[in-house]
Amino acid sequence: MGLVLIIPLLVSGFLVYHHHPVHFYKLHRHEGQYLYIQCARLGLYSLIISFLICTILYHLLTYYRIGDFDLEKINLFSWTAKHLANIGIVKKEESTTYALFIWAIILSLWPIPHIWGILTRIFFFKLRLGAKNATQTKVAAMAQIFKDSPLDDFLFKSAINKDTVMLHMDDRKVYVGFITTMGEPNETQGADQEIAIKPVMSGYRDKDTLTVTFTTQYREVGADVTLILRQEEIISATKFDSSVYEKFQASKPRN
Repeated sequence: MGLVLIIPLLVSGFLVYHHHPVHFYKLHRHEGQYLYIQCARLGLYSLIISFLICTILYHLLTYYRIGDFDLEKINLFSWTAKHLANIGIVKKEESTTYALFIWAIILSLWPIPHIWGILTRIFFFKLRLGAKNATQTKVAAMAQIFKDSPLDDFLFKSAINKDTVMLHMDDRKVYVGFITTMGEPNETQGADQEIAIKPVMSGYRDKDTLTVTFTTQYREVGADVTLILRQEEIISATKFDSSVYEKFQASKPRN
């Protein structure tokens, strides 16, 4: 009996993760027992909602009529309860409860996870955040997740706003350019794997003085280059202001 309850909870919770726009992008963060617990938690919510819906539908179909039509004729709960009692799986007085439980499991496995995700997209992303299409909904969902990491949030907003950024890498290389894209999260990896940058110029940071020297000007040579960088190799990131950089250059002591 425990498996009859646990397996639907886990499956339902996992389906919620896949159809919910925010939970899906967080799926890669959960591993092992924590993932099972999270799936069971969402599955329990889904099962409770399903059971409440089934209970309401059962009472509507049992005690109400539409004109001369008896809704009891299409009452799947009574039909299921009758067959459970006839084949001897449960006692007749318990058959209705089991029938409601069975249909609650069915609802929690199929329509509820889908509807949950759809309602989140409509009421949270479209009505509250103003997302107008699927692309904007995806961007809004990713923005909610990237708030957890200052670097992810900075790179994501820079890509959206097309800001010029300066990235310092762990090999002392420095890149200035525009973030064109970030990896999209999936079931096993987050969006912090690689980024694509269209560089304006690049150089290196001196190991002793820590000053930055730019050696390559991509615009001057008319090069259209896109670089793929591992995000884990980024030491620091900041917006790049050319006027501020020129002031720093002018204030350097002359040898």
